[in-house]
Amino acid sequence: MCWMRVERWERWALAAILLLALVLRIIGLNAQLWYDEIFTLTHYVREPLGALLTDFSSLNNHMFYSLQAKLAVALLGESAWALRLPALLFGMGSLVVLWQIGRDAAGRVPALLAVLLMAISYHHVWFTQNARGYTGLLFWTSLATLLFVRGLKAPGWRIWTGYGLCVAAAMYTHLSAGFFFAAHALVYAIVWLRGQRDIRPVYGFGVGGLATAALHAPLFTQVLGAMHKVSTGKTSAAMAEWVNPLRTLQEITASLGSLGPLAPVALVGALLLIMVGAAAMARRAGAMVAVYALSVPLALAILLALHFRIWPRYFFVDIGFIFLCVAAGADAMCRWLTGVIGKPCWAPVLFGLAIVVMSGASSQLLMRNYALPKQDFAGAIALIATERRPGDIATSIGLAGEPLRTYLARDWPVTASVNELAALQRHAAHVWVITAFDDHVGPDEEPLLVAVRRDYFLVRRFQGTVGEGDVKLYRSR
Repeated sequence: MCWMRVERWERWALAAILLLALVLRIIGLNAQLWYDEIFTLTHYVREPLGALLTDFSSLNNHMFYSLQAKLAVALLGESAWALRLPALLFGMGSLVVLWQIGRDAAGRVPALLAVLLMAISYHHVWFTQNARGYTGLLFWTSLATLLFVRGLKAPGWRIWTGYGLCVAAAMYTHLSAGFFFAAHALVYAIVWLRGQRDIRPVYGFGVGGLATAALHAPLFTQVLGAMHKVSTGKTSAAMAEWVNPLRTLQEITASLGSLGPLAPVALVGALLLIMVGAAAMARRAGAMVAVYALSVPLALAILLALHFRIWPRYFFVDIGFIFLCVAAGADAMCRWLTGVIGKPCWAPVLFGLAIVVMSGASSQLLMRNYALPKQDFAGAIALIATERRPGDIATSIGLAGEPLRTYLARDWPVTASVNELAALQRHAAHVWVITAFDDHVGPDEEPLLVAVRRDYFLVRRFQGTVGEGDVKLYRSR
């Protein structure tokens, strides 16, 4: 199989887009950490290597990312930007892989447009500045898909060995990659039934499976325990809602709120372009389109069967395909419209206008990433430092207690019950209380949160970009 030669103008265009993407991701890279990042740092990155390699007590440990972050911190010192450096590097790498996939599936110009749209995407920038394994997951699943599609067209032992290693790297980053690779297996089964029965893809799946099993062998019991805990751990009505796919859809569409009244128009237009683009690419890269088209319903079916919460971030691996569909759809629509009016020479002009409109909409959404921190614990702590008086006591409850106790304000007490809060009140002029993720408190802490809301004055709500992660500061009356 002979792949398209890369033209000089493509290299320059790609280099310019990657430079823009890097600048957008460096800005704010050292901003304050949020709950999950702090948990990763204090529970895993700071641990000795031996302890880290054998600790899967929580799905919060993105094992491969924790190892990468530990290396970055060891080499560069502990800081927010060093902790996030692996996410930045894999985020940049995922742009290059998307370009390769797009050239094969949609052509040179739509591929570059897809990379541009992802480069200025709010969600991609956000996750690239997030010390978690999601951009690594995007990189490894995208690269595996590229090798999968090329391996079906031109089978070779080397390409399927590389595929298996990508599968293992993705699974070691986060086990949710298995939802995506289930779509690979299903597409290969369809290809097999249609008569293309080369054994090398089976070898690739075998390499990935064996490597994944070897990496997780020391963690097997803990993996089962962590999955059981997530499956049965819906401790409140709000958390139980996350098993509803409609709740996830609502969370995704809510991210378009920055567009104001134009949000419904943007959503409908994007859905139209996605459908047109997927149909256009299906004729050229049917296997790739089938993988991504099947991955979402398969992931939903598996999550529902396991009674897992359906977090929108589980579908972050599909973001590149979505932008590629939008780009291919815009290209196809512009060609069709100019053909209908008998002016095919106008297609490049119309496509240029489409690029301007889509880039403008994406840039508008992106501004939110720089306007707010991910989660503003530091703002609440600073306000307490300014306003507290002699005899005042500051504390935290619920999930806010974890980052304050281990990282931000280690000398503050953490309150776990109404009785403990009452004891603080007896010895303080005023009690200041920080909360976060109020919908995720356990049943034992719900009476405490009710008491704070009833008896305390809400001083300020500190907004952030983490969904439902606003930090609230209360003071006793």
